[in-house]
Formats: sequence, structure tokens, C-alpha cells
Amino acid sequence: MLVEGGVAGGAPSPEAERLDALRSAGVDVRVLDGERARYSFHHAKYAVADDRAIVLSENWKPSGTGGHGNRGWGLVVEDQAVADHLTAVFGADLDWADAKPWRRVRENFTVVDGAAANDTYPTRFPPVDVRADEVSVLVAPDNARRGVRDLVASADKSLLVEQPRLDPEGAFTNWTVDAARRGVEVRVLLSGKWYNREGNRNTTRRLNRIAAEEGLALDAKLVSPRSRFEKVHVKGAVVDGETAVVGSLNWNDHAATENREVVVVVHDDVVGDYYRRAFRADWRGGAWRLPVGLGVAVAAAGLFAGACARRVRFEGGTERRGTERENDTETGSENESENGSGTD
Repeated sequence: MLVEGGVAGGAPSPEAERLDALRSAGVDVRVLDGERARYSFHHAKYAVADDRAIVLSENWKPSGTGGHGNRGWGLVVEDQAVADHLTAVFGADLDWADAKPWRRVRENFTVVDGAAANDTYPTRFPPVDVRADEVSVLVAPDNARRGVRDLVASADKSLLVEQPRLDPEGAFTNWTVDAARRGVEVRVLLSGKWYNREGNRNTTRRLNRIAAEEGLALDAKLVSPRSRFEKVHVKGAVVDGETAVVGSLNWNDHAATENREVVVVVHDDVVGDYYRRAFRADWRGGAWRLPVGLGVAVAAAGLFAGACARRVRFEGGTERRGTERENDTETGSENESENGSGTD
């Protein structure tokens, strides 16, 4: 198990006890932190079990995977090649000098007290179980920035973007504008949480101003949860209704060039439509229903979609043992935590 050791403000206090329990049970727990750290933050949220991999936007805590706070997206991919690939990514990070055994850092591990999220929200997104046409794996800082850029550039008809935040003048924001200028219908939905509100309003105002001045099919706004969830934590997009982007990557250059992130891109009409409908529900702030006739596998949390990969395409290598990274020095704000500088 790999965990981030430099969580801004400190990790939730129960985490130390749980890591103690895992180590006592024989789990090799490593903490990524220190002077030799390759990444600003180990921000990925994934796991591999045998021939399956789960990739999420969500942290493993009550507000995220517990379903007690966030709107999040995720995928379970059942495919040996995907599992092997992410195992190699994990192994590369595990073997680096910054991955320190838990017992060595336990004494200096910073934790903070606080109430865990415990709100209850309706389940309206039961997972779909499909056999996807194609799955791509992207990781930061290796190739995720380039992969997202190319995917946005490939949009022909529509682009839906849901994020905790977007920088008003950031590269990712500008790529969405470029798509609209090509004639793509673009919608951008951002968090309205208090710590993101001002910055996101600046972004939506800029996008909507450009749309009005240039007559573009571009619309941006802040989400209205309306008691369906507490805040947006999605880091995703849907391209042309048939390609979904799911993972941990916040759309800014710091996250894309300085963090460890994992993203899955699924090319499939059913999966694309699933997330398109989820986006539309968040955009409208209302209810969402599966279309009649679409088979579903009902599950408890209702935050994740499952997909089986039929073909797998990897966007570049990730088995890095050194410090090489994409040659891009643009940086920015990575995170979306409540103090504006964490790694939520």
C-alpha cells in the first residue's frame, strides 16, 4: 500500500491507526514523502486486485468512496493488461527512495482531528456493467497532460467537462475554448463550494463572455447540488458522447506535470452515454434516470461505473525508475481541498 505523506493540513486522525492495523496484519505500507520525493503529491486513487483495476476520482474515506459527501466518478476495469500496467506503475513508485516504510515515519506523521462526513444522499447512479470497445490508461506526470489535450482536440460534436476547479487562464481551460471555436458544443461544470467559488466564477465569467462575444456554443456554470451530494469532486469529461475520461487528474498544469495521477479513458457508446447522463443531471441539478431497456448491476454506493475492456491501448510508457518527466514547466494550483492548498 502506498499513501501520500504530505497531505496539506495533516491526514485525518483515524488514518494513522488504520495504517498501524494494516502493518500489524502484515501489509507492506509505504509513505511517499521527503526530500527525494519525485512528485508534489501522490494524488492517484487506484487499486489492483488480480486481473481487475479500480480507478477513481475519490479518496478512500467517508466523503469519497463512503458516499457521504462527494459527487465522484470511477471505473472497474476487468482486464489483465490494464491490471499489469497499473501494477508496473505501482512497482515503480514503491521502489523509489521516497517510499518509506510506515514504521519509519509513524512518529512524524501529521494527523488532524475532525468529524468524518456522515450525510446521506439518494442513490441515483447504479453501476452499468458493459463490455467496452477500448480502454486507454494515462498517468501523470508522464503522459496525462498530452493525452487530455489530444482528446479535447479530437472532439468533433460535443465536450462535457466536470471539475472541482479550472484556472481562468489555464491551458486546460484554453483547450475547451479552442474546441468551441472549432464548432464543438462545450459545457463546463465547476464546483460552487466556498473555497473554489471565487476562482471558478472568474472562469465561468471568462468562458461565457467569450461565448457571447464570438457567438460560440460554449456554456459554463457552477454546480447546484440541491441535496443530491455535498460537493463536486469529479475530474472527468465526456467527448462526443462516446468517450469518458475518469480519474484523479485535476485539470491544471501543476497536477499534470508535478503529481502522480492515474486516468482511464473509455471509448464506448454505453459508458460515454452513462457519464453524459450523469453530467446532465448535475448540470440541471435534478434527478437522473437510466433509460428504459439498459441493463444494470445494482450496487450499494452508486458512485461508480464498471466496464470490461475488450481492447486496451496504452498512451505511452509509465514504468519509470528515475526522475524523468514530460518537459513542461508550467505550474499552477493542484488541489481542491477546503483550505485551497491541500490534496483532497
